[in-house]
Parts: sequence; structure tokens; C-alpha cells
Amino acid sequence: MASAAQRTGVAGYANCGAEANPALRLTSGHPVGAGQDIMLLDEPTNHLDIATKQMLVEALSRFEGAMLFVGHDRHFLSALSNRVLELTPEGPHLYGGGYREYVDHTGQEAPGLRS
Repeated sequence: MASAAQRTGVAGYANCGAEANPALRLTSGHPVGAGQDIMLLDEPTNHLDIATKQMLVEALSRFEGAMLFVGHDRHFLSALSNRVLELTPEGPHLYGGGYREYVDHTGQEAPGLRS
């Protein structure tokens, strides 16, 4: 069975150690269980240059399963999210729509990324 990274085409970019090739980190998003189409990604755009970030967004946009990702990159969030789960001291809040709808509803941008 092909991994999520192989199905999206990301795996082909990761052919050497993570120290030498930050793209290897892209393959760290693995399906949760055998036969599952759920990918977990933790800050997937950290330490990537702009071209590699774009390649990642394009590859992940072809993924046909569910993705749960944590991130602060507004472009990445806008390009791929269709729901936002915000974890607050008061509890979790689920917002329908993507990142832009979340910002429109709450007036909050990702921390530290204002233009």
C-alpha cells in the first residue's frame, strides 16, 4: 500500500537525510493507521523555502483523505483548510469554512504574522 507521501507525490522529493534535505520532513505526515486516509502534520512548512512550501501545498492539495494540521503559515492554512478547530482555555471551538472564514468570524490572524 502506498504511503500518503507517495500518493501525493511528495515522497519523490525526499531522497536523502533531513539534515541535508528539508524536503524529507514532508514525508513525516503519515496516515494514522493501515488503510486510513488521515494525515497528521505538525508545522509542515517550518524551515522550508518558498518554492518548497508551494510544492508541498500543491502535493497536499491532491491528497484525497483527511488532514489534521497544526500551523501558523497563513498561505498554507488558507490554501488547504476547510474547517478550523481552535483550542482555547474555554475549550475547543470548531469553525466551518477555511482559514479566511475563521479570520472573518473571529478577527484573529495567525499569531506573529501580521503584514
